[in-house]
Amino acid sequence: MPELQRLELLGKTALAVVKYLPLPASLAARATDVLISAPAAEPWSARAAALVFAQYFWFRHSHLLSREDDDRLQVRMQKLTCFSSRIRELMW
Repeated sequence: MPELQRLELLGKTALAVVKYLPLPASLAARATDVLISAPAAEPWSARAAALVFAQYFWFRHSHLLSREDDDRLQVRMQKLTCFSSRIRELMW
């Protein structure tokens, strides 16, 4: 179990750094596809992290995305935002 916790910490640290770096235009569409699959993640914490990353990604890369990818990403962010609000209500 400690190995998994260490791996989780490394993954979170890597995403914390990567969210500030702009991706090349050739990777923007692929990254969008990965972010769109985020709502399928089981743990709520993964979905919450995906929302934060998606918001940073969209802000930095929206000019590189096709209209279709931009629309799809915004729909997913909206779904993640609604989910995040429901979790906050349950926790309080």
